[in-house]
Amino acid sequence: MTVDGKVTEARFFLGKLTKTGPINEDSVHYLSAFLSASRSIMNQLLRDYARKYGLGFGEDEALDSRGFRARAQDKGDPTSLGFIDAYDRSIETLEKNEYYRVLALRRNINVKHGFHALVHNLNIMTQEAIDESESLRVRVEKDPPITIGPNAFHPVGPEPVAGSPRDFSFEDFPGEPVPHVCEVYLNAILDQIAKLHDGY
Repeated sequence: MTVDGKVTEARFFLGKLTKTGPINEDSVHYLSAFLSASRSIMNQLLRDYARKYGLGFGEDEALDSRGFRARAQDKGDPTSLGFIDAYDRSIETLEKNEYYRVLALRRNINVKHGFHALVHNLNIMTQEAIDESESLRVRVEKDPPITIGPNAFHPVGPEPVAGSPRDFSFEDFPGEPVPHVCEVYLNAILDQIAKLHDGY
């Protein structure tokens, strides 16, 4: 797969996540898939450029920035060395981005412990009708926790403002819907990729 393929995959799952209701149990699966696809975009970019510069990494061979740099130095190729310097700066820029830091961590938790541990960090809000009218009031369950899937328990956050839309959010970004946070995160990655493509 190429970096374009990874980006397409991430956008696909973001689209699914955006269209799926926040209390639909499929939402956690789409979130998990999105985090995995988007988190691997920069790694795939590194592999694409290793191939472009003929650094000789096999498809199954581990590749990181240090390995790329070592091969580029052995080859004595100033262009590939310039790229890896720029790549490392891009990673540093991303790591200063709060959205990137939080979602990269969520993805790592997900890989190690599964999506149940991942979504344990979400705040889930529900709506209920008032006197069978069309008015809605947001009600947060605090005790016991609510569930949106088998064996997936979700703590909830602070009491939201009455009348706010039904949604779910990362506890790190209260009030920001998960799809919005994911989109900001993905755009931060795509901005860095565009800069690297412009320079190399």
